[in-house]
Amino acid sequence: MNGDNVADYVYVIAPTTTSKVTSLFYFDGQQGAYTLSDGTWVVKGYVDGVAGEVKFANYDALQNTLRDAYQSNIKHAPAANKLYVVKLEDGVVMDGHMVSATGGEMVAYAPDYPLSAAYESGKSYYVDFVSGEKNATTGANVDTFNGSLYYDASAGQYYSVITEGGVTKMVGTMGNPGDQEYYFVYVTGGAAENRLCVQAYAYDKVKSGVDVPRTPLLLSALPSTLTRTGTVSLNDKNDAKKGDVYSVTLEQLRDNGYVTVGTFSGTVVSDGATSVTIDLCGVIGAGTYKAPPVPLFDHVVR
Repeated sequence: MNGDNVADYVYVIAPTTTSKVTSLFYFDGQQGAYTLSDGTWVVKGYVDGVAGEVKFANYDALQNTLRDAYQSNIKHAPAANKLYVVKLEDGVVMDGHMVSATGGEMVAYAPDYPLSAAYESGKSYYVDFVSGEKNATTGANVDTFNGSLYYDASAGQYYSVITEGGVTKMVGTMGNPGDQEYYFVYVTGGAAENRLCVQAYAYDKVKSGVDVPRTPLLLSALPSTLTRTGTVSLNDKNDAKKGDVYSVTLEQLRDNGYVTVGTFSGTVVSDGATSVTIDLCGVIGAGTYKAPPVPLFDHVVR
């Protein structure tokens, strides 16, 4: 430093303090990548409501983040439109877990991992999951969204989603409530009538009858090579509609591993059906098959 009181050179003589924070990561289904050089997994999505990516320290950190709750032993397959609490160290995920469907207060992952700078110090933050509701008979919306105000009828709760001026970081688009699901991250806790959202995540529901498999997929076939069918068990909501089309992509086990052999479809034959028949006629030969990306079934067709 000379007489102008401006440093001409700066020397770093010790490592900088490690950045340790707790953040929210929203996975919207983008492709992840493995980095061979350092053994990390990079996944794109949204960090605290802003488009970006997270890097998982290793495969164990990635798997642990798929747990359904803090310190739970239950893990889920990666799925789009899920919100996770992640423990970040210099931007690298060391641990994490899914945000519960019941929501709750957002707390620091550990005493030395405070909430990130996206959250103001001294304030309490909460996360609610809301599944938009329709009238079962008329199909009319029960939940509503007008202007910047969402009303969750079943809970009698309002959420302010104010995108102007960046008050609410919005991921997705607020659409028809009965056809969407939401994560609302808000700053007002307790039973406040109107919850001001700092982040909101909106996505379209999976079409009826195919979103929550009640049992593993079962592939069955008749002895004839000309008549082969697969039976898919649908969800337990009994909301499948006549004419819904369910498609499944199958992979066949071969010498070089599983290879995609095609996508096959079946049509729901009645409202409230609990299963649908997939037509595999004349295509599937003897072998072992599974449905990616998650092997919901492994079954030998004979």
